[in-house]
Amino acid sequence: GVTWNANTESDLAGYLLYRNDQLANVTGVVVGDLKPYLITGTSYLAVLDLATGSLWRSNASGQSTAQVTATSVASRPTVTDNGQSIFFVDQTSNLRIIGTNGTGGQQLSTSGGFNNVSISPNGRYLAATSLFQEAAIYVFDLQNASGNKVLQLYTPTYTQGVTTGAIRYPDRIDWASDNAQIMYDALNEGVVANGDTVGYWDINFVRLADGNVSRLFPPQPQGV
Repeated sequence: GVTWNANTESDLAGYLLYRNDQLANVTGVVVGDLKPYLITGTSYLAVLDLATGSLWRSNASGQSTAQVTATSVASRPTVTDNGQSIFFVDQTSNLRIIGTNGTGGQQLSTSGGFNNVSISPNGRYLAATSLFQEAAIYVFDLQNASGNKVLQLYTPTYTQGVTTGAIRYPDRIDWASDNAQIMYDALNEGVVANGDTVGYWDINFVRLADGNVSRLFPPQPQGV
């Protein structure tokens, strides 16, 4: 999320938000009036009730709260960049969507088996991981189902053209700001010199277009 100290001038029309030198809420080049791209309104926090698993909406001060859904949330929810929709995994491991104002709730899957989700900044692609320790990330194209795909993950090496299949499963996932890559951490296994099998975590990017994997951080030592 993005936070800032609000401007108190009475003639303030709104804010322009830039990401990587480009307006965050538009694609392509903007020529002319920027007013249609001003960000206005109130910022809210998504708050989880640990006793019930229900999701609430709160303003930054915590003085105004409202329940978004009574459905129990199983893992971290994900919100579209325009602040209109929340996606989450429920206690039956199914995918759900609901408006941040608590309306329009839908169950998107019935077979269960999902663990974590992340919605792309443009709201088009929903990425999900599985409970079944699969070396894969599922991507659902919410505009065109023919774009649904399964990105098979692997552990990249520093040798050109050489990969390894030591990855066990990904855990946390998040989209890059360009809607083209997914960042994830993954548990891997490898055999050391004495023959022991050790597990380690690394953090990588996988490219939506072709499934290419690149490292963000190298393998982390035990306990990290």
